Amino acid sequence: MTKRILAFGGLTVLFFTFGNLFKVSAYEIEQLDVFDEERFELGPTLFQITAKRGESFTKTLQLTNRSGDEQEYMIYTLDFEGSDDPLQFTKILEDIESEYGASGWFILEVEKIYLDHGERLFFDVEIEIPESADAGEHYAMVLVEPSEPGIIQNGGSIVNIQSRVGSLFLLNVEGKRTKRADLDQFFMDDTFFENTPIPFYVDVVNTGSVHVAPSGRVEIHDWFGRKVDELTIDEFIVLRDSVRRKSVTWDRKFAIGKYSAKLFLDLDLGESEVTAEFEFWVVPWKLILVVLAAIIFIAVLLRYLLLKVRIEVKLR
Repeated sequence: MTKRILAFGGLTVLFFTFGNLFKVSAYEIEQLDVFDEERFELGPTLFQITAKRGESFTKTLQLTNRSGDEQEYMIYTLDFEGSDDPLQFTKILEDIESEYGASGWFILEVEKIYLDHGERLFFDVEIEIPESADAGEHYAMVLVEPSEPGIIQNGGSIVNIQSRVGSLFLLNVEGKRTKRADLDQFFMDDTFFENTPIPFYVDVVNTGSVHVAPSGRVEIHDWFGRKVDELTIDEFIVLRDSVRRKSVTWDRKFAIGKYSAKLFLDLDLGESEVTAEFEFWVVPWKLILVVLAAIIFIAVLLRYLLLKVRIEVKLR
């Protein structure tokens, strides 16, 4: 592995009695031995940072070119926020500012760069929290996309494909903050199923000023009240002023009859778990019809044989 260090700087001469101001910044590029995967990567993908008003700090990101060719990349920031659509985790704000946006607090070390295939760029992002920042979470993302869109052939037509990747920043400004969330709903698509797998859905609404990270489990009980399975709900993030859905799936080789699903959810509020419960049926009716048809066929065949075959017993 070889490393290449690139430096750039600017010398600004100020014609004042205070003299000169000299500023130098640097980024690092290393060469990796990677396969051609026709993609590029940016990491880390998520930063969760608690900071004070007036504080400044630096975070390092890495951009890797796995496209197979040299590529020029553009690096920039945008605001994002949570969504009231439970299926949409974030809503990127292209041309408008968010009430909780923080993209204006960012200074990027690099905004445009060429990378050969297999090269990995390490670059810094400086973040300055304004003295006037409201307490609570503020959101921004660092985005990377190729300067030229990708091109594919689609049924004789040329289609441009513009892809981009991002790193999310959740900046929690200290002060008076509220952490508040509720279980919006626990549900499934239906209450009658032919077989598994069966998905269960959990919607959580966040009405506080910081994100929450709920987690929990779903217990499955049969019609005798016995627990037959337990599904784990891994921790997931719900941003402020948003609703997010998490799903878990029950998959069992054979299930029949009435079942109940009970949710135990920790909303990340330091409180007791919230619960919810409903009943549903699993009836493999196609299998039942096949079995009934087989039973009827055997019964008819036996009756036919009994009517047509005479059994004689001779006594001596």
